[in-house]
Amino acid sequence: MLIPTFLRIAISLALFRPLLAQSIPSLSRRALTELEEGNALTPTRRHRRSVDASHRISRRTPLLNGALGNLLNDILNTFGQGVPNGCSGKEMKYTEGQGSFDKDSIAQRFDIYHNAWGSQAATPDSFQTTKCHRYDHILGITVWSTAYDWKPVDDSKKNQVKSYCNAGWAGTPVQISALKKFETTWKWSYEDASQDLVSDVSYDIFTSKSKDCSGQAGGCATHEVMIWLSARGGALPAGSKVDDKTITVEGGYTFSVYKGEVGGIPVISLVPSPADKEYTNFSANLIPLMGDLAAYGLEADEYISTIGAGTEPFMGKAKLVTEQYSLLIN
Repeated sequence: MLIPTFLRIAISLALFRPLLAQSIPSLSRRALTELEEGNALTPTRRHRRSVDASHRISRRTPLLNGALGNLLNDILNTFGQGVPNGCSGKEMKYTEGQGSFDKDSIAQRFDIYHNAWGSQAATPDSFQTTKCHRYDHILGITVWSTAYDWKPVDDSKKNQVKSYCNAGWAGTPVQISALKKFETTWKWSYEDASQDLVSDVSYDIFTSKSKDCSGQAGGCATHEVMIWLSARGGALPAGSKVDDKTITVEGGYTFSVYKGEVGGIPVISLVPSPADKEYTNFSANLIPLMGDLAAYGLEADEYISTIGAGTEPFMGKAKLVTEQYSLLIN
């Protein structure tokens, strides 16, 4: 039996209301009240579509009135239309020197990337697997995981990143000065972490002076901004600590600032302060942070071109489980 889209939304809302209240910044208490009273569940027109038909709704077509309609439009503006069989659950694997790069596409502008770009610095018996478990296109929530065991080929490679498997957005670049929304939630945990684990859990944001820059390659990136939520085993970002000052992101998350350069691109990295702090349930509006980083070289006329949320292991064994990831940007 096909369930109408608006009924599925109502069911999803009932099931996920606590999650919405705690974890999606764009839904305020007032908005949730509006949803409960039914004001947001009035179809603007008759919909005779299957459960998956919302993938085909144009981002310019208002689906619902009220707060939930606004959320759906924000999700469509961020990720675009869903792709057939998105978040397929396929296991992407690097093993025995093969399978360094793969992806599981979720939407037009959103993928789970398996990216073992530094695997040449590891022994042949090292491995990593990545899987997208679930994507809810109504709530914009992604569940995914990656498991690995990285052994450096020699001591000189211990401090080299082996991979960056991540949930990656590459949409229409948005100028920092014109940002209307830049909100994210990331709830994650480590499982079976080894004692020798050296890794970070981080957002990786690339900016450019050009609105036509759609990725990291081609020399169009102006800055790389990394927001580390964890630095296990003494992991450190590129460059050096700027000073003893810290930056506090909305929600009470405090970071030290590092500046460096990778591949000719200036990198600004935020690392939890104190260094052993981990932000395993991160939820914030990042627009104020973009303004704060002007003091470290980021300019308001730069465009945000790509955003990743993943992990960089240097060495060791662990499984990173993302229980919930969401992003809204426009």
